[in-house]
Amino acid sequence: MTTRSKSRQSSVPDPDHKHNEQAAGIEHSESSDNGSIGVDKEIEDKKQIRNLKRKLSFIENEKDVIKKSCDSLQEDKNSLNNYLNFIKKDRNAIKKDRDFIREDRNTIISSRNAVKVELASLQHKYRTLAYKLREHVECPVCFDVPTSGPVYACPNGHFVCPKCKDQLCPTCRGKMSNGKSLLAVTVIENIDHECSNDVCEEMLPLAELKLHLQCCPHRSVLCPAPAELCGRKIPLSKVYNHILKECAGSYNRVGNNNAKNNGRFPKHFRYPSPASMGLNAYLKGYVFSWNKEHFYLSFEKFLGYAVLSLQLFGSAEECKEYEVSIAVHRIDDEEMKGKHVQKFTGEPLPVETDQKARRHNGLLVGAMQLEKIEVDRKIGVTLDIKKIPL
Repeated sequence: MTTRSKSRQSSVPDPDHKHNEQAAGIEHSESSDNGSIGVDKEIEDKKQIRNLKRKLSFIENEKDVIKKSCDSLQEDKNSLNNYLNFIKKDRNAIKKDRDFIREDRNTIISSRNAVKVELASLQHKYRTLAYKLREHVECPVCFDVPTSGPVYACPNGHFVCPKCKDQLCPTCRGKMSNGKSLLAVTVIENIDHECSNDVCEEMLPLAELKLHLQCCPHRSVLCPAPAELCGRKIPLSKVYNHILKECAGSYNRVGNNNAKNNGRFPKHFRYPSPASMGLNAYLKGYVFSWNKEHFYLSFEKFLGYAVLSLQLFGSAEECKEYEVSIAVHRIDDEEMKGKHVQKFTGEPLPVETDQKARRHNGLLVGAMQLEKIEVDRKIGVTLDIKKIPL
């Protein structure tokens, strides 16, 4: 009985035992979950530690870079400070040099002003001395200062030029002999002389005066127009305006012909043909201004020839700088492609060339050629001027 009851009791389920088993299972599962969570957390912590270490290492590297940059900037700053100090020293040195230069400049200015004053004083003394010397060697008859010896002197020391020497001294009326003054010749060789041309005010040493007289812009010349139409002798500086406004041998004064004086070349003209004007004829000419120089185109008939020439208002030496072309042709052949064309190419003539020489130089056209060129009693003339580099 007892045994059966025990076995029966043991076969009956125990609710507490089942609950304990469930509790134990739950505890086991919880412990296993807690273990896995702990492992994951540990892994995560390690990852964070590694990341933090990497960040720390990166920060350390950046810190080193920044430190190096700071050191480099400090070095640059030190270099700039040194350079700035150098510039300051250099500036101070420049200031000192500038002050020295100013002092030197002021000294130079003072010296220059002193030299100017001294020079002005010397020039005044020289002009006074030259004036007195010139006054003493001036001829009392013609009032010219001789430019060459001999200079005659009377026993009292009065001078007279060779062309005015007479039996008696013009100053003291003493008897003149053949006495000559070497001192007067020395004076005239060493003083400045006035240019003898009207209007010109140049004062030059004797050696320079002789050259100046040959090319003085105020030297007297004959008007380049035919003498039969003008023939006046006037200063070269006034010839151009004379021909433009006064000269009877100028075509510039006729109608609108001065319009051709426009500085452009080549120029074309229509001239009255001299073929039927007899053996000799005198035609008016043209004056031109070109390249700051003046030229005169003359046209005459001499011994049956038509003679055209161009004169430069300058010297023979200046003429070498120019080339002149003069052509005579039919008035309907300005391009000069026909067969009846007469040409001349050469230098212009200097203004001093007289009418006689002008008639044998330039372009000469014979009577038979003139008759073939003439159209309605007119002939064509083409003029060109060129500057030649020397």
